[in-house]
Amino acid sequence: MIKLLIFDIGGVLIKFKEIDYVRYIAKKHHLRVYEFARTLFPMIDKMELGELKLRQVEDRMSSMFDINNSGLEWDSAYEKLAKVDKRSIELVKRLSKRYKVVLLSNVSATRYDVMREVLIKHLKARAFASCYLHMRKPEPRIYRYVLSKMGAKPQEAVFIDDFMENVVGARKVGIHALQFKSQGQVSRELRKLGVKV
Repeated sequence: MIKLLIFDIGGVLIKFKEIDYVRYIAKKHHLRVYEFARTLFPMIDKMELGELKLRQVEDRMSSMFDINNSGLEWDSAYEKLAKVDKRSIELVKRLSKRYKVVLLSNVSATRYDVMREVLIKHLKARAFASCYLHMRKPEPRIYRYVLSKMGAKPQEAVFIDDFMENVVGARKVGIHALQFKSQGQVSRELRKLGVKV
């Protein structure tokens, strides 16, 4: 029987991927998307693990691409580009009346602060952020950590994420896992698992 539902945030509840940010900044400053992404993404991975601070990343990117720190618009671009998926938020609200619902995100501290402000207006679900846990999806230990904190067994949980590699990571731990494509598709798949949507 399902007791716990674990939702990713970016790409599921908030429509935003880091590539959106990369494209926006690359276009604004006439940079090649590939070069900008290739340099930034490894640093984002480290920020998501809490190993790098935003200021360090801004300093490196600014010197490499000759853009001042404010021109990188880390927070303002996110606020401009990220959109709440209202249908997914409504689904989570309905589910939270019958089940434990938590959020699990690979996210940097600065992105998480903005995300949290956005989501707090809509949801009261507990959130687990990779930057504070110092581990990321699809590492098995991050799923086990959430299960442990929520007092659930793997077979009692469903994980929903837009990235297939994170879905596969959750399945390896024994969690039911669904790749998010749309709110309707996830609702149908949850019903198949016996979840009352």
